Amino acid sequence: MISVVIPTYNSRGFLAACLEGLLEQDHNPSEFEVIISDDGSNDGTASLVESLAPRFAARGISLEYLHNIRGGAGAARNAGILASKGEIVAFTDADCVPGKSWLSAIDCYFSNHPEHLGVGGKTISEPEHITPFTHQVENTLEYSYPTCNVAYRRDTLLEVGMFEVTFPYPNCRFLGTPDNEDWDITFKVESIGEIGFSNDALVVHPPRPTTMRKLLTRTRNLESEFYLYERHPSLYRKSVHRHPLRVLLYHRALVQPALKLFRFRRFIYARPLLYLKMVVLLCLQTVYIWILTPFFLVRHLARKRLSSPWGLP
Repeated sequence: MISVVIPTYNSRGFLAACLEGLLEQDHNPSEFEVIISDDGSNDGTASLVESLAPRFAARGISLEYLHNIRGGAGAARNAGILASKGEIVAFTDADCVPGKSWLSAIDCYFSNHPEHLGVGGKTISEPEHITPFTHQVENTLEYSYPTCNVAYRRDTLLEVGMFEVTFPYPNCRFLGTPDNEDWDITFKVESIGEIGFSNDALVVHPPRPTTMRKLLTRTRNLESEFYLYERHPSLYRKSVHRHPLRVLLYHRALVQPALKLFRFRRFIYARPLLYLKMVVLLCLQTVYIWILTPFFLVRHLARKRLSSPWGLP
């Protein structure tokens, strides 16, 4: 049996499409359950789930709603894991739409690879709707497993201590949108076994509008690179880079802005003001990274001196 865990926070407008995608799964309805783990929403998410419950029941699909105290996406996922009944726990996000054969592909993969502890899937977006100010996940890398499209064995998740709830740092302003939580659970599982990848396990992550202020403020979350490095130094060097400083000062401050300028070059003529706004944002983000990095590094070195509890569980 597969338990689908969906963490959500004030995502009623997106969650309906996600649940519709689960209703249309070609997997045997009696062989999976859906758990909505609500991280303290106040937008009527509960009433949406209640309104869809009869349709799930009519198809023979178990639908469970958990209302949690606000604690972040990691805490919401952990609550879903603890409430799950399946041997496999599959994760997607409230603003995603799973493909019709998503669960069938996950089940088939685990059946064909009984030695594997997890499997990631292909995540695509809608290129025609992507702008410099949308958020979306696109992943076809066979070593990257974002939690919008991944499944693990339940006993493995319990063995590694489930998701870390303090990423990227305890006082993160955007508690529900942490960075590197995905990599952390990946590294914890890879430390005891193997994770695979299935192109057939498809999830669509439509572009979602975001703001310049939020994109700039989330730059603070890059400190999570140091936390991830402290917890899993060897796996970090193998899968990410030699050191977080190179990730921040080279990839985040130079390479990624250049790639973004190139990707959206069509906006120079189609929407020049939007392109100019993006240029301003990228410049501000780069400057902000250079300002914040010394503080991140000082705290990183202080934690190393104090032998803080950021080691592997």
